[in-house]
Amino acid sequence: MKRLITVLILFIFFSSCSNQDEKRTFERTAVIYNGLQERKEEKFSANVTHGENLVYKYVSQIDSTKIVDIQFDKNLQELYFGPEQFIRSDRAGFIEEKLSDDLFYYYDSKEPVVDGTGPLLFNEEYGLLAIYNVFGPTIIFLNDETIELKKRVLDSLNQ
Repeated sequence: MKRLITVLILFIFFSSCSNQDEKRTFERTAVIYNGLQERKEEKFSANVTHGENLVYKYVSQIDSTKIVDIQFDKNLQELYFGPEQFIRSDRAGFIEEKLSDDLFYYYDSKEPVVDGTGPLLFNEEYGLLAIYNVFGPTIIFLNDETIELKKRVLDSLNQ
């Protein structure tokens, strides 16, 4: 009887542990700008892993070496993009009901530099909406139904 109870407890424990890292996959079209000129659109496959942190991974369907990794610390409400840490801005959020019922927040680099990346537009439900870069490419991640919103998102980043 003890053995049965032990096996049952272990089964329940391992079953609950496996459900902690829930994964979700989706596709986004990355609209890539150099300066204000649209350069191209490229399809990305994305997945998000729900665990202690939310981990978003976007991989180009054309070139799998093009990867965008974002980690979101739910407790601190901070983003990690590569080696950089981003904190939520005091700036009013961006809302677009066609994309998400939730507000997109602006995240600025914790240690800003003149030619650095930022702001990022992000919310937990949708994931990464945009990466703004003054001297590099600006990328907006949209789904196919909302591709016409690219100008509005770009304008909000430039304010």
